[in-house]
Amino acid sequence: MKKMPIGKRFVKGFSGNPNGRPKKFLNEKDQRYYWNYGIRLAEYNEMLASQDGKCGICGKTETGGRIFASGKAGFAIDHKHVDGYSKMPPEEKRKYVRGLLCVACNNRVLSLLEDVDLVRKAEKYLEKYR
Repeated sequence: MKKMPIGKRFVKGFSGNPNGRPKKFLNEKDQRYYWNYGIRLAEYNEMLASQDGKCGICGKTETGGRIFASGKAGFAIDHKHVDGYSKMPPEEKRKYVRGLLCVACNNRVLSLLEDVDLVRKAEKYLEKYR
């Protein structure tokens, strides 16, 4: 499948424009965030600002992620893992985005498989050894 150049692909009706005209993606990151999570780069930046530029769990400013061409590393976009997520339209995926996490915390959340009971058990276990 041939990849469309960045900026040439349109998202019909998702620009927020009252007249519903499609809007181009700002860059590759904007496009990736939209198709993978249903959010735009501006929304990512708003989320980051609302978290004071820190991980939503541990509060660290270091992301632990890969360094992009800009010289900055990005936080992972945390989302609920549900059946059929990869086949959902972007507008549907947006409903499952929770926040931004550093790579370590994102991996911890994934490793616990979002099992709240398992988290409580782990908490009790750790409390025994304080």
